[in-house]
Amino acid sequence: MDAKVMFLFGAGAERVRELPTGREYTKKTMLQKNKNLYAALNEFYSDTAKNGVSYEKRYLFYSGSHTFFEILVRALEQYTEKNKATPNSKHKKMNSLLRAFEEYKKSPGEKNRKKKLKAEVNAVYKYFIDSGKIGAGKNSDTDPYDEIIKCFTYYGTVEKDFASIIDPCAAGKRVFWRLINYFWTAFFAIYGPLTTGKEFKDVKEYREVLGNLSKVAEAWKSDEIKDLCKDKYYGHFRENYPNSVAATTNYTPFVEQYWGENSIYLAGKLIQMEDPYNLELLDLRENQDFQDRLVFPFMMTQAPVKPIVFPEQIREYSRFASALDESDILVILGYSLNESDNHINVYLRDYLKKDNKKIIYCVHYEEGKKVKNEAWVLKQLRIAEADPIGERMEVIPFSDEKALYAELEHRISELQEETRK
Repeated sequence: MDAKVMFLFGAGAERVRELPTGREYTKKTMLQKNKNLYAALNEFYSDTAKNGVSYEKRYLFYSGSHTFFEILVRALEQYTEKNKATPNSKHKKMNSLLRAFEEYKKSPGEKNRKKKLKAEVNAVYKYFIDSGKIGAGKNSDTDPYDEIIKCFTYYGTVEKDFASIIDPCAAGKRVFWRLINYFWTAFFAIYGPLTTGKEFKDVKEYREVLGNLSKVAEAWKSDEIKDLCKDKYYGHFRENYPNSVAATTNYTPFVEQYWGENSIYLAGKLIQMEDPYNLELLDLRENQDFQDRLVFPFMMTQAPVKPIVFPEQIREYSRFASALDESDILVILGYSLNESDNHINVYLRDYLKKDNKKIIYCVHYEEGKKVKNEAWVLKQLRIAEADPIGERMEVIPFSDEKALYAELEHRISELQEETRK
């Protein structure tokens, strides 16, 4: 009997329509204050005021916020340690920030130095927020904005606001709307490119979707969107492994359209909304009336801590665990194994510990860039290189899809032959 194959897809598997992945997606959701979207949301939530939570145009990192200050200070620590940086930017405000940070490090508890650093952080705020406007890249050797952004860590930035969903009035409306606006930003960062091939820019584009959420359901089921991946990873793997199961951390319809009932969504779907008042998870395909309801996208975003809100999440992870138990070979593609997904990584670690289970980690590489190897994957899964279970995991590096298909099919055939013996 052939070994049963299962797939786990991450954002890297979806390089269609220029869907943002990894750090790019983080920048689009964390570092862009989308005023046109807020204007459309103000209209969308106009009927919810009677619930005591009238809409507010709040942003995760408002100017002068302590959270943004902490994030930038942590990033400056990493950046200066890595680069032994001295103020040499052509941008005067960056030089002032770096000098103030060097002084702050000498005595972080001194009020005047912290006050000075806060002033310099506020002065460069606009160069990090709405990051498409910054001058980084034009003078990449001297202006380190992009490099500092790469050092940003967002631990606690979203998680600290999760409790506001339970009772917005008690937790604070300001906190609640920061979170809701973030979820919609995450939603449209995917939905825009998926449906139109570009980001939404105008208030009108946001209005058209928010004013008729059935458009999302129509897009989810459309053959046009399915065809985007017909000749890509999803279409190929489904055709060649018809009895496989596919799990994904993505929010897009591709896995469901190709695998149907054998699809597992670990981070929510674009067609799912949540209602914090009624504690309901709603499916836009069911044509429900959202008038007077305070709903927002159900998406488990890149926050390291993921809240369990609905039984649906428990059921999906239960299906994930069962599918892993029943599979012999797990193929991972486009999934980065980062710490924000440790709640999934623990399943992979447990899977690898079981006899006769194999993991094939597919990693795309570019000429001249360092390739992730077996040692890196084991480290991410908290497995020592000397541990014998590491032999059940292998990495397949590839530069193009055809090369991956050929190598992967060859390797799976070998493993299936071993299983028959």
